Amino acid sequence: MQYVQPPGAGNASGFIDILHATLRGAGCRWNAPEWLATGSGADMAAYTASLTAHAPFVRSATQKQNAYKKVFTQVLWEAIEYAIDYGRLPLDTPHLIDIQCEAPSILARDEQDEAQANQIRVTGGWKSRQTVQQEEGLDPEQEMQNIEAYTERLGRESSAS
Repeated sequence: MQYVQPPGAGNASGFIDILHATLRGAGCRWNAPEWLATGSGADMAAYTASLTAHAPFVRSATQKQNAYKKVFTQVLWEAIEYAIDYGRLPLDTPHLIDIQCEAPSILARDEQDEAQANQIRVTGGWKSRQTVQQEEGLDPEQEMQNIEAYTERLGRESSAS
């Protein structure tokens, strides 16, 4: 028996170049930086620049999240409609519930700037504390209970002093 190389085995580097070109092309659709598409960390300046909130990839991903939220919400409404059709839920269910879909926060690495911006938005009255809590992955109801319990305990401790 004699070993025979498979077709194309002699040009592996060419296939790797084609793979990287394909990955870069896919990344272009999302304005993704090259390092994200190819996994190459050779250019640290490009890596650092892409982690800011104003980077094209972050803006593109944030914009596309709105479309995804609509789709996920629609799927839930359709599931509720099917459940009503099959007698699993009461007919007035759509009037009794409100479905809210929040996408995970796109991680822009300047968390202090983001926190200050959220403080300004909440203080200005055009963003709610609940929305900020949801963006941070917190349950607003649980946080309200925690805050009330802390305030109550603090009040008792200061009156006992």
